[in-house]
Amino acid sequence: MGRRASFDTSRLALFVHETAELNAAAGAARLLFVTEGALRRTDSELEALLAHELGHHRGLHPIATTIVWWLALPGELLAHIFAALRRLGGRLSPRLPALTPILAVVLVIWQLCVMWLYYVGKVLMQRTARVSEFVADGAAVQWGYGAELLALYRTLPDDARCGPYGPPGTASIGSSAF
Repeated sequence: MGRRASFDTSRLALFVHETAELNAAAGAARLLFVTEGALRRTDSELEALLAHELGHHRGLHPIATTIVWWLALPGELLAHIFAALRRLGGRLSPRLPALTPILAVVLVIWQLCVMWLYYVGKVLMQRTARVSEFVADGAAVQWGYGAELLALYRTLPDDARCGPYGPPGTASIGSSAF
C-alpha cells in the first residue's frame, strides 16, 4: 500500500484502540490509529481503510486540522466568556430589574462584535474536516482502493457512514473516478 502511495509507511507509529468499532484515524507527527474492529476486517477492506488514512497524511490533513483548531481557540474562549456573562445577567436581572435592558444590550453587542470569531472558527473547522475526508477518499481511489473502500463503506449502517464532519462514504467515493 505504501508503494502505491509513494509513502514511507515505516515512519508511521501505529496505535491500536481496543474496541470492536470499525474506525481509523490519522494523527499529527505520523501517528496512525486503528481499532481492533478494523483489524478484524478482510485484508482488502483494511488496506482500503488504511489507504484513506494515508491520504490524510499525504495531504497533511492532521497538520491543517491542528492549525485550524489553534486558530479557533480564541473563539472558544470568547464563547465561554459570553456564557459567563449570560449567567451573570441571569443572576443580576431578578435582583436589579433596571439593569435587565442594559445587560441585554451588552450581550447583543458582544454577540455582534465578538462572537463572529467563534462562529467563523466552527465553520472553518467543519469545512476543513469535510474537505479532508473527500480528499483522503480521492487519494485512496487514485491508489487503486476505490472499489474496496466503497464496499467497506457500504457495510456500515447509514448513520455510521458520516462522521461528525466527513461525507457519507458512498458520496465521496462516488464523486471520484475509479
